[in-house]
Amino acid sequence: MKFIVFSMYRAGSSMLVSAINGHTPGLCLGEIFGTEGKSGPRGIELATNHRTDGGMTIKYKHYEVHEWIRNNIKDWKVIHIYREDVLAHALSVYRFHNRLGPNHSISEVNALKIEPKSDIIKAWMNYIEERLQFFRKELQNSGCQVLDISYEEITNGINIQEFPEKQSYKICDFLEIGKKILRTGYHKTVPDKLSDHIINIDKIKKEINETT
Repeated sequence: MKFIVFSMYRAGSSMLVSAINGHTPGLCLGEIFGTEGKSGPRGIELATNHRTDGGMTIKYKHYEVHEWIRNNIKDWKVIHIYREDVLAHALSVYRFHNRLGPNHSISEVNALKIEPKSDIIKAWMNYIEERLQFFRKELQNSGCQVLDISYEEITNGINIQEFPEKQSYKICDFLEIGKKILRTGYHKTVPDKLSDHIINIDKIKKEINETT
């Protein structure tokens, strides 16, 4: 069984891969189309010669660039991970693009407090929503088997290193691996505590609501 973890960046794919590899070490290769030295032809070679069982990570941006993915994705199972909270996702993307904190937290960290402009965050929200709908249709039309799962489902609204039982078993069943609670080495922040690191979060919410 071959599978792909598919997402936009900052949506939880690294956390999910960590949990899958915690279940079965080395089961998922990670982001072979985006890793330095493995993009382009090298990424295609690795994917084409991929072992019978196992997975890799593909981001939305890779799908649009690499014709190999579009032509072959139907032969793989796909776990599509996304964020229901588009505002939180947009703020995470903003932080990432402006290098305002670590990409992934493997221990407790104190995030830098930031004060982004509402119009920039709204633009990111629109982009994320458009990409999500576009790729849902692409996956539906591809004919591959898809498991849609949200970041919020597997974080369960708390700081976790352990996925909830229901979501753990759903992922294990889809990947045809033994049922067990999935655990990750990442220590994720609480999704709904934006006020801890976004100084003007109330103003952003108010201005975004006024424009929708």
